[in-house]
Amino acid sequence: MYDLAFRMTAVAGDEDDVFAALLTTTEASRQEPGVVSFEALRSSNDPRIMLVVERYDSREAYEAHKDTDHYAAWKAASAGRIEASERFVGGDAT
Repeated sequence: MYDLAFRMTAVAGDEDDVFAALLTTTEASRQEPGVVSFEALRSSNDPRIMLVVERYDSREAYEAHKDTDHYAAWKAASAGRIEASERFVGGDAT
């Protein structure tokens, strides 16, 4: 398994658009070969804070994910709209 999580904070005023784009890529990502699970969550205390938890059956599946059109669309939609982010890895995702 290859596990990742990302905690991000959207720029104030952009949080709804960023989360909408995140949900779009989440749905598409769930259809990819090698994706075990892909979840997007939003804080109930601060709607600017989002968490993405991804599980792939291999690192290669994760690398393939980064070559998809929906990943490129996410990167474009979120560019300049994330003020902070933190990446976490687990399992054999080092």
